[in-house]
Amino acid sequence: MAVELRGVTVTYRTDEGEFPAVNDVDLDLPTGVITGIVGESGSGKSTLALAVLGATTGSGRITAGTVHVDRVGDVTRLKPGRLRRVRGTDLSFVFQASQNSLNPLRPVGKQLLDLGRSHGVRDRRRLLREAKELAERMGLDPHRVMTSYQHELSGGMRQRVGIIFALVLGSPVLILDEPTTALDMISQSAVLSILRTLHEERGLTTALVTHDIGIVAELTDRMVVMYAGRIVEEGPTGDVLTDPKHPYTQGL
Repeated sequence: MAVELRGVTVTYRTDEGEFPAVNDVDLDLPTGVITGIVGESGSGKSTLALAVLGATTGSGRITAGTVHVDRVGDVTRLKPGRLRRVRGTDLSFVFQASQNSLNPLRPVGKQLLDLGRSHGVRDRRRLLREAKELAERMGLDPHRVMTSYQHELSGGMRQRVGIIFALVLGSPVLILDEPTTALDMISQSAVLSILRTLHEERGLTTALVTHDIGIVAELTDRMVVMYAGRIVEEGPTGDVLTDPKHPYTQGL
């Protein structure tokens, strides 16, 4: 098993006191499998995904449980320096609002080189070649993308750049939070196709966070349904979609 979460609780501090956004969750992400994590806004699915990286935002913190990642160990016990090195090389994440993770003052190519330097990549020409190949496979002009600033790219192009950054260091675990939200239908189909192809070529462990049941049906092997911070149903995607057991899953 590539990733194992056991008894994970993520709590946010609010004016009303401590609020558990994720409550005592057990989850396995098997090697070579695409797992869809499904639920409405506020169900805790994005918080759960960030917990895998030890990257809960704001006042959020993991207050219970373990997150064991193959080759890494328990993420909740890693020191900040080690955790920074793990992100990108062992665990990678594609954010929903990818424009928020790009530096508006530097072109994409230079940001890519910054990424390489921060992770000790020596062959930076190879890193650029890999990024340009990924860009081309996603239907982008590699030269234009690498020389452009954030504001010169559309939302859909920035989202695909986020996917390139997540894949270029060869991380075996890929987590995507609503990766096609900013894309039109044609671009969405193309990105889903390349994600599936790269997943199979590289033998990735992939988790897809989404509210879109259509994307789950098209791309994932397993699905997990979250409601009010808990997993209420999980299993092979086809089985859950054709014969849902939980009333919430039936409602979705």
